[in-house]
Amino acid sequence: MADRSQVHHRGNASVTGLLVCVLLVSVATLILVYQMRQEHEGDTDTPAPQPAKQNDTGEVTSKEQKTDGTQIKPVTHFADRSPLAQPGEVIEKPIAPVVLPVAADLKATAPEPKQGEVVPWSKAREHIGRTITVEGKVLQTNNIGSICFLNFTNEPRGGDKFYMVVFRDAFDLFGGKPEVYFKGKTVRVTGKVEDHKGRPQMKIRKKEQVVVIKPQ
Repeated sequence: MADRSQVHHRGNASVTGLLVCVLLVSVATLILVYQMRQEHEGDTDTPAPQPAKQNDTGEVTSKEQKTDGTQIKPVTHFADRSPLAQPGEVIEKPIAPVVLPVAADLKATAPEPKQGEVVPWSKAREHIGRTITVEGKVLQTNNIGSICFLNFTNEPRGGDKFYMVVFRDAFDLFGGKPEVYFKGKTVRVTGKVEDHKGRPQMKIRKKEQVVVIKPQ
């Protein structure tokens, strides 16, 4: 019996030793594979995106490569797009800004009127920058709270020839309601003709500027 027990014990010890050796070899193999993979990834450079190019027609084309070396389809767009670079593109040159058109500054084109001369209101735009007297019948008024607009025409917004404005601090000079005071009256108004966004206007700040020629 004793001999059989010793043989069984020796057999178990041999199997355990073999399993330990296999385990050590497996761990060593995993460590080696990990180190080789790290070295391989360190030697690989990611391709840099290609800069965008802009041609004579205002088109901007950009190219980009994937990490595996294959090329993405070029991206083409026009100069009226957003100036910010889109995902996957590099803009080499800034896109030229678009200059919006603005109304040209008005200037006096007619001879300066003589002292005491009354200028037809429709000719006021020819006297930008000058202090003149205009005459006409107020056909349209519009009080928006802070400003009251007076027009000698029924065209929308008084047309583009000429209009007058009364500011809130001068409302009391005309009964608190200049839109009622002036409506339908023929008046002579003296003041400086100014250019406001391409339209000639005259500001009424004092009651002395206004002379009523004909009531309603």
